[in-house]
Amino acid sequence: MQAEEGMERIARILGKNANASIVFSTQKRLQIAELTIKARMQTIAAEGKADTLESALRQAIEHAENQARRHRDRRMASKRLPKEERCMRRLPWSGPKPRRPAGGWRRGG
Repeated sequence: MQAEEGMERIARILGKNANASIVFSTQKRLQIAELTIKARMQTIAAEGKADTLESALRQAIEHAENQARRHRDRRMASKRLPKEERCMRRLPWSGPKPRRPAGGWRRGG
């Protein structure tokens, strides 16, 4: 139940085309949840370690959700501007044309 809700939140961020796998393991008294999500161009891997499987899963989902948000925000920030806005950024240079020296542009030496 908890895994489904967490994956729905991540799916809202990344899109519905994401595939996920969760691996549970144990080392002595430590429970480990490894979460791997493959979206279009992004692979998100998160790991949670805790005393119980539920809290380890909660940690992994939270970490994966933060990674997905960062990826989405980076993608939104790097979107290209429309042609009109791009042209308005740089004003044309309207100064005089540089004159060519009598001896040419070569350096003396």
